[in-house]
Amino acid sequence: MSVCHASSGNVTSNATSALIVPVWLHHKGNPERETQVYAVLDDQSDTSFVTDEVYEELGLKGPKVTLQLGTMHAVENIDTMKINGLIVSRHDKLVKIDLPKSYTRDQIPARKGQIPRPETAQAWKHLRPIANKIPPYYQDLKVGVLIGNNCVQAIKPREVITGRPRDPYAIRTALGWGLIGASLPNSENEEEDKIIHSECFRISTKEIGIEETPARCFNQQVHHEEIISPFTVSKMFERDFSEGERHSKALSQEDRRFLQNMKGGIHLTEDHHYEMPLPFRRDETELPSNRKTAETRFHQLKRRFTRDPKYKQDYVSFMNEMIRAGYAERALKENPKSWYLPHHGVYHPKKPGKIRVVFDCSAEFEGHSLNRELLQGPDLTNSLLGVLCRFRQETVAFACDIEGMFHQVKVKVVLPVVGPWRYH
Repeated sequence: MSVCHASSGNVTSNATSALIVPVWLHHKGNPERETQVYAVLDDQSDTSFVTDEVYEELGLKGPKVTLQLGTMHAVENIDTMKINGLIVSRHDKLVKIDLPKSYTRDQIPARKGQIPRPETAQAWKHLRPIANKIPPYYQDLKVGVLIGNNCVQAIKPREVITGRPRDPYAIRTALGWGLIGASLPNSENEEEDKIIHSECFRISTKEIGIEETPARCFNQQVHHEEIISPFTVSKMFERDFSEGERHSKALSQEDRRFLQNMKGGIHLTEDHHYEMPLPFRRDETELPSNRKTAETRFHQLKRRFTRDPKYKQDYVSFMNEMIRAGYAERALKENPKSWYLPHHGVYHPKKPGKIRVVFDCSAEFEGHSLNRELLQGPDLTNSLLGVLCRFRQETVAFACDIEGMFHQVKVKVVLPVVGPWRYH
C-alpha cells in the first residue's frame, strides 16, 4: 500500500488529501449488522484489510493465518485473520461491491486530515462543480478498511478532473468522489524551517503456506565462468558462523519506540548496576488500585503456608534473601495510585528443593494489568544456530551464568508498584 503524506508542525491540518471515502461494511451472512467507516482506496496495495475493531464490531469469524507483509521498511510475517464475504457499500448505499478475501490489521495507516472535504474542493476553481458531491466530514468515523488493487471494481477511476499540472485532481470511483493532492492553494509555499512529518508505505502480501502459480516467461540462457578467489573461499567458510540476514526480524513501531526509550533511559548507578525505566505504552499511565485482588491472592498464599510448612519455609527464605541483597525494600507509605504485584512460589522439576517466587505482572484488575501497559520490546536473543556454530570458531569454549541476572538490573519506578514490599 502506498500512502504518502506530509504535515507541518505549524499547521492544524495536513497539507494533502488522499483517496479516502466513507462507506458501509457488512457481511453477506448478516446484512443487518453493519458499520460505517472511512475506506482508503489504494491501487498500490495488492491486498484488502479491515481493522481489528471492525472485525469485532461486525462479529466476523475467519481462520487465523500467517501473512508475509512487505512494506517499504521491511518484510515480516504477521498473524492475522482471513475474512471472506465482506460487502462494501457507497455512503448512500446505492452501490454495493463484494470484497475479495481480506485480512485484519490493528490499524490502517492513514490520517484523518487526508480525508477529502467539500470545503477543500471549494478552494480550487476546477473542483468547485463537484464540491456538493463530496460527503461532509464525519468526525466520529474511523479509517476502518483499506481496499487494494485486488478489488478493481471499487478503485477503478470512472471520471477524472485534472486541473493544472500542480493542482490536486479528483477521481470518481464506484464508491464516490475523492481528491488527491494539495488541500489548500498555498500549501506548497510553506516555510522551509517548519518541521515536516511524512510517512510512506507500500504493502504487498503473500499468505504463508499458499503456493503461487509461476507466471510463464522466457529465460535467456547465459554461459559464464565463475571466478573463485581466496577471498571468496574465506567468505564461504565464515558463513558457517554467521546468523545471516535471513534470521533478522523487522522492527515494529512499538519495538522502535521501546529501543528509543531504553537508549535514553538506561544508565549505570553508583553501585555499578544498570537502571532502566519501565517501558510504558503511554507517557501518562494511571492504573486503578488493585489492593483487593492482592489481598485475595495473599489469603490464598497464607492457606498454602498452613497446609505446607516446607513451602512456607522456602518461601520466607527466598523473600529474606531478596531483602538482604537489596532487590526489594519495605514500602513504608502506601500511595493511593499503587499497583500491587501478587506473587506465588514454584519449584523446578529438576530442583525440587529450590523455590522461585514469581511476581505476577499479568494479574488483571478491572481489565488492567501491568504487562498490558508495558511495551514488550523486540526479541534480541541470539539464535540457537548462531550460538552452536560459534562454538566451532576456537579451540576452547567457555560458558558462564550470572546469579540472579534479572535482579541485577534495577528499575526506575515512576508508578508505585508494591506488594507490600517495593520491588527493585
